Amino acid sequence: MSKERPIVAEYPVTVGNIIRLANGITEMRFNSEYLIDITELKEVQSVIDKIAETEDVYILVIPGPDGNMSKEAREAPMFSNNRTKAIAIIANMLHQRILGNLYFKFRKAQFTNYKLFKSEQNARNWLLLQMAENNKD
Repeated sequence: MSKERPIVAEYPVTVGNIIRLANGITEMRFNSEYLIDITELKEVQSVIDKIAETEDVYILVIPGPDGNMSKEAREAPMFSNNRTKAIAIIANMLHQRILGNLYFKFRKAQFTNYKLFKSEQNARNWLLLQMAENNKD
């Protein structure tokens, strides 16, 4: 356990790990190579829903370099619980950013608070800012 990233809980899933951090961020760290189909999507969603039972969810998605999603998984509802407040996605390569922006453009109604980042630290800072904004009330 790192001092910078104290881990509260870790949930291994077929395509990687979902890690609950003490600062309130939920990391979705994917394997180097993976394919997300409906089965894997439901597995990931089940973990996120479990976390959302007790708290708001701020997700940091760290994709592997050779990952992909099936057409069915891309079209399926994702993070549909009302406690997913923000999603930050690491997109280091230009094609990842282009595809990510296209994906979210067509799913605007489902994802209203998301952002793509080149660095994990910038993504973490943005998620912490979103947390602070939502907790002002």
